[in-house]
Amino acid sequence: MSERDGSIPAPGTVETRLPALRTFFGANPVLKNADYRRLFSVESRSGASRELGRLVRQGFLLAEGERRGARYRAGPRLGAAAKE
Repeated sequence: MSERDGSIPAPGTVETRLPALRTFFGANPVLKNADYRRLFSVESRSGASRELGRLVRQGFLLAEGERRGARYRAGPRLGAAAKE
């Protein structure tokens, strides 16, 4: 598995972020890149975009819009991950 094939490169990376994402979506309907950077101390917009893209491909988030207008909603696996 590698970053290039869309998989999560480091074991546990997604799992460690899911509780914070669930909490965020409990209070907010959408997540923006800036919100993600603030939540997880990601410094660059492009780095956050890559991570958000991985979460979308994994089914944890649903993307709406493109580029700077992109917004993310909780995906089907975000709730299911609590049971895994």
